[in-house]
Amino acid sequence: MHAQFPRNLPLRRDARILDIGCGEGMQLSWFCKEYGGDGVGIDVSEQALQQSKKYDNINVMYGKAERIPFPDNHFDFVYSLGLFEHFEDSTPLFREAFRVLVDGGYVFITVPNKLSLWTIFFRPFLRATGKFSIDYERSFNTKELSSLFIKNGFKTPTFYQIKFTMLTNDTPLGRVMKKVDNMICDIIPSWSFFFGCLAKKL
Repeated sequence: MHAQFPRNLPLRRDARILDIGCGEGMQLSWFCKEYGGDGVGIDVSEQALQQSKKYDNINVMYGKAERIPFPDNHFDFVYSLGLFEHFEDSTPLFREAFRVLVDGGYVFITVPNKLSLWTIFFRPFLRATGKFSIDYERSFNTKELSSLFIKNGFKTPTFYQIKFTMLTNDTPLGRVMKKVDNMICDIIPSWSFFFGCLAKKL
């Protein structure tokens, strides 16, 4: 999970950080130890909120991505990993991220790549055979993502390659898929499993 973030994020050690869809808070806790900052997470799972209490360096509360319970211009950095693809219309999420960010703040999200081997081949095959499934409502290409960021007040995003490694189960089939996917991505980076997207609020 931690390898998803780009290196050298433009953050101060006292930055206000928001994790949208933080789950139990493991990622946010690690992030604040690594980068500093005052970390807050929101999630809709009551079970995850209870489990988050084991991390004493963050605050986690109930909150929806499309209605973030914080005022305008509140956070320096907002991120969300593997959430935006679960909404048929992700525009409200982009708008909310823009709203709660300070001017010049950054947002970072990860989403499935519409042109990846996973989306085109592996996912349909494994869903058909019932062997393995990572489900989501939609995937994206770079043109779609750039348009969404720009229309919602951000600069054109910088894209980062995220390979299949993180979400592959440790089975013979999973290991073969990971090896093939990583080999292809080394040759054609635009075919990576997921995109990481970093954009600045105008």
